[in-house]
Amino acid sequence: MSYPLPSIFIAPSRRAEVRDDMAARLYVQLRSELMSALMGDPQTMVSTPGFKPRHTSASDVFFDDFAGTDSDARRDTLIRLLGDAAKGEDVQLRASELLADIASRHAEFHEGDALMAEGF
Repeated sequence: MSYPLPSIFIAPSRRAEVRDDMAARLYVQLRSELMSALMGDPQTMVSTPGFKPRHTSASDVFFDDFAGTDSDARRDTLIRLLGDAAKGEDVQLRASELLADIASRHAEFHEGDALMAEGF
């Protein structure tokens, strides 16, 4: 595996381009890591570069997401999803969308701190 050069060694004219590329990779990495954990074992530790400790269980990240400004609406969406699943409805697509939204919010929140950890 090759590692990118620390940002101090990158020409100033390319620094913004390299930073944007790194931000995109980190976003995808953070999002994918949480999605995989939520769809697998919720006790899997995932990266949380904006917090101490730097790793938290996926289940903790999941429940922390419901503490935000629009938490009531998202909580109600989850409850409706569970209710529909209990009635036997096919909720696979809605469940995937909910997890993807949580993973995207997680990646957006931690992307800046992950960039700082990479030297940007």
